[in-house]
Amino acid sequence: MESNCRSNPVRILEEGEVVICQESTTNSNASHNTSESSQNVGCLFGTLLTSVGKDPSYTSATVATTSVKEWQISYEFSTKRSPLCSPLNKF
Repeated sequence: MESNCRSNPVRILEEGEVVICQESTTNSNASHNTSESSQNVGCLFGTLLTSVGKDPSYTSATVATTSVKEWQISYEFSTKRSPLCSPLNKF
């Protein structure tokens, strides 16, 4: 504030953390199994019946979101102002 407003008296109106954006990260994994499995399901006329199929594939995903914050200060001049400063500044 001093470099922006020189030596004019300043009054702090508000200060604190403010969310300026959010960042998201996504991770995903996929598994494709090409092997086949078989299962006996019974008999028909003395012949063994077998069910044959591919093992299932799966996909998983994870998303993480993080808020990016910065410290902001709102202030104003309590008396005379410098021509370089506006009545309400943030930095």
